[in-house]
Amino acid sequence: MRTGKIFALGALALVLSASSYAKQVWKIAGGTTNISFLRPLMKDLGLDLGAIQSTAEPSVPGEEIIGFEISESSDFRFETERGVLTSYLGGSVANSGSFQIGKSKKGLVSGFAITANGTMPEMGLTLRSANGTPVRLRIANAGVQFDRLARRLVVAYADLTIDPQWALSMGKPGLADQLVGSITIDGIATRIAGPEDDGTWFGGGGGEGDALDLALSTLTGVAQVARLGTYPNGQTALSMSTTSCNYGTVNINWYAPMDVRHPVIGFCIYRVENGRFEQINYPSWLKHGFLATNSGGCGTCQNPGTGELLGPGCSDTYGTSLNADRYWLGPRNEVNPFTGVWTCTGSWFSNYLNDCVRRNNGSGLGVLEHRMVVNDGDLGHSNAVYYYEAYYITAGGDINKYNQVANRTFTANWTGTTWSCTTTGSHTFGCAIQRYGDINAIAEPRGEGDFIVAVDAIDTGTGTWRYEFAVYNHDSDRKMREFVVPIIDGATVTNIGFGDVDDDAGNNWSVDFTPGCGQIRWYTQTFQENPNANALAYQTTYNFWFETNQAPLKTLTRLQPFKPGSVGRMACLVNGPLGYSFVDTHQILRGVLLGGTTSRLECSDDVDLAVGRGIVVTPAEAPIQVILDGQSPSTNPDELRFKLEASVNTTGLSQEILFWDFSANQWVPVDNRAATTTDSVVDIALTTNIARFVDPTTRGLKALVRYKAVAPVGLANYAAAIDRAVWTVIKP
Repeated sequence: MRTGKIFALGALALVLSASSYAKQVWKIAGGTTNISFLRPLMKDLGLDLGAIQSTAEPSVPGEEIIGFEISESSDFRFETERGVLTSYLGGSVANSGSFQIGKSKKGLVSGFAITANGTMPEMGLTLRSANGTPVRLRIANAGVQFDRLARRLVVAYADLTIDPQWALSMGKPGLADQLVGSITIDGIATRIAGPEDDGTWFGGGGGEGDALDLALSTLTGVAQVARLGTYPNGQTALSMSTTSCNYGTVNINWYAPMDVRHPVIGFCIYRVENGRFEQINYPSWLKHGFLATNSGGCGTCQNPGTGELLGPGCSDTYGTSLNADRYWLGPRNEVNPFTGVWTCTGSWFSNYLNDCVRRNNGSGLGVLEHRMVVNDGDLGHSNAVYYYEAYYITAGGDINKYNQVANRTFTANWTGTTWSCTTTGSHTFGCAIQRYGDINAIAEPRGEGDFIVAVDAIDTGTGTWRYEFAVYNHDSDRKMREFVVPIIDGATVTNIGFGDVDDDAGNNWSVDFTPGCGQIRWYTQTFQENPNANALAYQTTYNFWFETNQAPLKTLTRLQPFKPGSVGRMACLVNGPLGYSFVDTHQILRGVLLGGTTSRLECSDDVDLAVGRGIVVTPAEAPIQVILDGQSPSTNPDELRFKLEASVNTTGLSQEILFWDFSANQWVPVDNRAATTTDSVVDIALTTNIARFVDPTTRGLKALVRYKAVAPVGLANYAAAIDRAVWTVIKP
């Protein structure tokens, strides 16, 4: 069985070696330029800074970073060899936005271009005004990185200095080469010449110590391996060929079962049709690795001399049929994708007995069992795009879990007897969902595995938008049980739907849409209610959709893990309808909790967070003080609103609301009024100088609500009840 595999590898090695050391030409096709001006220094130089128009969210952290969008019309070209940048070839990086240095109109920059200045050994670049003014800034001391995997050219945190030519034109030659700030160019690169496979070996662990880096370097050969039923109502098992490569600096364990030290491989098929990205295969079992051939084809192979290890620079290929061989397929729930650990004791291989002795060998199964199965009706749609995907999971702390997965496009045609599959696209590192929609992002925090949310917002042409959300669990063993999209009160919402990967309508997620709660919420049972509930498992995608009259803006969707763990509800910044940003946590700064939780603050439902008065030292202090923490979808919103619905149990109390100013590190009063004994709503709207209320690093928001007696007599037992507290953050 392994003989055929080794012969195939020999042929592959010849093909790859023939294309090694190939050169490629790339073009910048988008991204963000990030500038941080040294304002105090510039002021000392007599250079005022103003007329700033940011056109993009900054893509890197830093002090007072301003983001400028890189235009798709940019024509800046550069050449690489084996993934290494070797030269700039001309053109410019075109940016929108504006700023003005100095008081003269000659210092106004309305749009700017970044071009090579001819000093390639120093990776020299120059920023020039695009509106005819003489502004020229040099980009010096740059750290230049071409990320071949992510296809990004990054000129990181370079010095921004005044070009001598511009200094002369200002009549201030002494300003030549004067530092005025820093710049980071984060450019999206598109290959325009040269082969897709340039023979690149992406190397090891960043230059500091040993690194484990297992990659899926080649994905080919999607094909039918079994079939059951009569077309067009039958089912087909598909499989694919995978080649792994050790891009790291250490040997990778490749012991055969029943030893737990080996990688496993998951497989998926996806379809994009009518704007919806969906997984169309029933979840297949995982392929267990069992022998590394240590072939060439991805670098200088350092053969460890044993098939129980995959050496640095060495590759290993599993053919299409071998990846569908049930002798090597085991259940997904026996592997923790986040740690990469397989639990052998009590596994299917041991016939679920409490040891690690192999008993099951895959015999006696139906032709489709355990394989990657697709219904006839889901294949061969002429207007659809299909992807096949594989994902290597390994233990030991891999440094790049997104080159362990790769995908390609393909077509499937019914020949009258079988499905004939043809690969149509190039090998692409990463998850297939990362190629879908108008935006996709990873939910935060990421401490226990990654969930990716992708969305396509489709203008129906009838005054409504259809939102197609796809949520993919990459490597969280905790799974996901709840998905929430915020939506503003009064919005029209119709055609709410859900889709999973089976045909069992009985386990579909429930959905709640209550306008008073400002959200559409899909959910299944909790782990405590049913440990076997239909939660979103790893390398699996579920779909959520609806229509509304709200156009897309930046929004924060919410995800709730299924199994117990340390990370609570997560947030994901994507496009969505205008909606609320909910309170994530609360802190009773002064007072006593009488009942309720943070989640009670989402809905106007008379289920409150109740707080009684605490002890104060002086009459000026408020005996009830509650801090409400949230998150903004933008660091520089156009409008910030805060809506509070609350009441107190007696008259004679005041209610004050303050926002935390992150730039001045202090609370700023924004509203003060008499508290009411029945629920009343305060709706605060701010449109100027509001970026200070958003944490520039975490996009955090903080509101302080406090209550005290207007006349401090006879009110010893008063309490406040907060029914609802939400932000509305508007940023196109």
